[in-house]
Amino acid sequence: MIGEVSKSFLEEFDFMFHQMLAQRGSQLMNVVQQEQVVGAVKYLRQVQVGDARFVEDHGAPTQYTNINYDRRKLEPKAFECPLMLNVYDSVMQGMPDPGQLAQEAADRCGVLIDQIVIGGIGGKASTAASGDVVLPSTQVVKWNENTLSQNNAGDTAPADGTGQSTATWRGLNVSKVSQAVQMLRSKFNNAPIILVADNYSMSTFRADPRAANLQFNVNGPAQSIGQNGPFAGVDMFVPSEQVDSGLSIAAGNAPVTYAYVYALDQIRLGSSMPLTLDVGKNAERGLNDVFIYRGMYDCVRMQEEAVVRIEINKSLA
Repeated sequence: MIGEVSKSFLEEFDFMFHQMLAQRGSQLMNVVQQEQVVGAVKYLRQVQVGDARFVEDHGAPTQYTNINYDRRKLEPKAFECPLMLNVYDSVMQGMPDPGQLAQEAADRCGVLIDQIVIGGIGGKASTAASGDVVLPSTQVVKWNENTLSQNNAGDTAPADGTGQSTATWRGLNVSKVSQAVQMLRSKFNNAPIILVADNYSMSTFRADPRAANLQFNVNGPAQSIGQNGPFAGVDMFVPSEQVDSGLSIAAGNAPVTYAYVYALDQIRLGSSMPLTLDVGKNAERGLNDVFIYRGMYDCVRMQEEAVVRIEINKSLA
């Protein structure tokens, strides 16, 4: 019968869905560490030790570094994405292309997964010892302050002859990214560093003369088509419109959007049920064919020092 959902259609649809979810649907699944969760909750043990130190006196008692234990909690939350094929539409227009349908479903599920990842990066981290822990203000690069230790005139005012615009000064710029990388490298020496920001923030970063002109033969061609390669200590720039927003902690509670710079190995995405396809007919909807993708995911940062939040002020008034 025309419009009938065949087994081959379902297999092709499901195969393409998972490919597209990993490649295009979710922008953040591939820039975090993934954890398999068995059961409702998984605790990830943290082990922190003190700094190594020189031996000052060979006859002195051994001084041990303390080992502090804590646990971070992953508690995956369930979500689903139901799709329904109407038999009359399928007869009149033919079966939908499985590739297009898979891409749409992957996009919708990917948005929700990215929101979970952003919540794990910058939201409250659930711990066994301290309860829910917010990202401390010491891990924030504020939009209206000098972002380097020296008084860099290019960061203090937009009309100083450097060519920096107000949008760049209030948005994402080289100085803010450099400070965030500096903060992370002091704690995480070898971890790949990822920057996540919305497309507006990415555009202000590309508009920074220091980013646009430095090593133009390497960065210029990529930036000319709206992409950012490794730069300023960041290994990967990932655009995502799922970044959250709030009020600036330094600019009179001005509304700001956030960008996040983090150490890749410190963000854990846990899944107790990877997205799984169920298929059936809905008796309440004329026995139409229904596809439902179900999944359970949660995300947590392992340490607060692994994340730096950058404030982006979009208001140019």
